[in-house]
Amino acid sequence: MEDKYSQSLIKDEEQLKLIVIFQSIYGSFTILFSLMFIAHIYFANTFLNDPKFFSRFLKEEVIISNPSELVRLITIMSIVMIAVGCFIGIINLLSAYFIKKRKKRIFCIVVACINCIQIPIGTILGVFILNVLSRNSVEKLYKSIK
Repeated sequence: MEDKYSQSLIKDEEQLKLIVIFQSIYGSFTILFSLMFIAHIYFANTFLNDPKFFSRFLKEEVIISNPSELVRLITIMSIVMIAVGCFIGIINLLSAYFIKKRKKRIFCIVVACINCIQIPIGTILGVFILNVLSRNSVEKLYKSIK
């Protein structure tokens, strides 16, 4: 019986370490990729404010009637995507930190549920985290740290 318990504890510890690694990588890449929307803002401001930009590539003259509204829309959407991506990345990094310290299990479960929305990698990571954190042995492990 003691041998089974120690094997279960070792398995839980290994899987929690894997979660910390995967979630740290996922959070970092989420922040990195969300910052790519800065390029959208730059290109929208650079190219769309030049009224004859598209005419260079087409045979007929194409002039956007009101480029400032389109630039504003692209800028706002890009800022929202940057904010959402950075938020998701930061909460993933926080969750990885809390799992490493064996604190705030409920917060980590909520972050795993949020990750499940992000198909496909977030879903795989979220389901794995939910599977591990919902075990009774892991719950006992969290309680023993306090």
